[in-house]
Amino acid sequence: MFGKRAATMEGFKTYSAGLKESGIVWDATTMDKWLANPREVVATNNMIFPGLRNEEDRRDVIAYLAVETAASD
Repeated sequence: MFGKRAATMEGFKTYSAGLKESGIVWDATTMDKWLANPREVVATNNMIFPGLRNEEDRRDVIAYLAVETAASD
């Protein structure tokens, strides 16, 4: 997932136009901002997710995603 452009995962069909057009390339910084407040990153995204306000929780999610998605690359 890291190093890949947002809204490009094959098989998922319901990405918002805003996310598709965002130009975001996922890394720890962009993922932290997204997890903290998705609407602030892409105001027109379709996710019903208010974000994770706790910095430690976001770090844990990012670390998990880094490990789990690296194995699938």
